[in-house]
Amino acid sequence: MLFLRQGATAAAASVAGTTIEGLKARRRWIWKGIAAMFRVIQAVLTRRECAYWLGGWAGAVVSYQIKRVGVMLKADARLARRVARLESQLKLG
Repeated sequence: MLFLRQGATAAAASVAGTTIEGLKARRRWIWKGIAAMFRVIQAVLTRRECAYWLGGWAGAVVSYQIKRVGVMLKADARLARRVARLESQLKLG
């Protein structure tokens, strides 16, 4: 399966309809926060390492992005379904 071979960030980028480079280039985009969340959870990275990988943020910005994702998932059922589907596909591997 595509998601399992490429990793959490590539999977998030694929579901968002972009590439990893496109994901890194966009600012204030919810999928960037979702990718950060999965990198911290799935890849067991620190928030600082995740920030560096996603384009040089500070670790506090990653924390803010992850918190923002939680708020958006409660407010947007469609986004929550997409993220839940992505998470289930990542857990299969």
